[in-house]
Amino acid sequence: MVWGVEDDAHEIVGTRFDHHTVKVSNQSLEPWLASRLKPVPSFNFFYTEIDGLPVAVLRISAAVLNAVAFDNIAYVRLGSHLKKLHDHPAEESRLYKQLDGTPFEYKSALVGLTESDALNLLDVPSYYRLQNMSVQTEFDVILDHFLNDRLIISTSDGACAITNLGALL
Repeated sequence: MVWGVEDDAHEIVGTRFDHHTVKVSNQSLEPWLASRLKPVPSFNFFYTEIDGLPVAVLRISAAVLNAVAFDNIAYVRLGSHLKKLHDHPAEESRLYKQLDGTPFEYKSALVGLTESDALNLLDVPSYYRLQNMSVQTEFDVILDHFLNDRLIISTSDGACAITNLGALL
């Protein structure tokens, strides 16, 4: 959020805003904001001058695993409009895909496999060459290496999946 910039024309107009003096319900602005945001992101106020006019900026860190809600309502900006996130399921889906904490490398590329099928689809000799190790031939040893390095993963249904990292191999 920026104070001191005109909304429509985006011209610097200056501001007298000072978060230290603002009270909401007899509470200072920072603890009031923190009590309304869930989960509470880190946020900071910054002050500067542009063309000799004072400008204030509230910087709120990006969401990590969940959308940040204000008074238990998550919002999304669509163009210049602020909308309730739950009213826009496509945007909500896109957001949660971005917030998924699983790195791309460890997401499943191919699921529903047996351990044997997964290993047969992967380039076992190249794995050992890249690891500067001699090629192993025992199934359980190879499986253990590939599971430990998350090239394949066990899924909740008892099957096996090749991760994107394994697919890249």
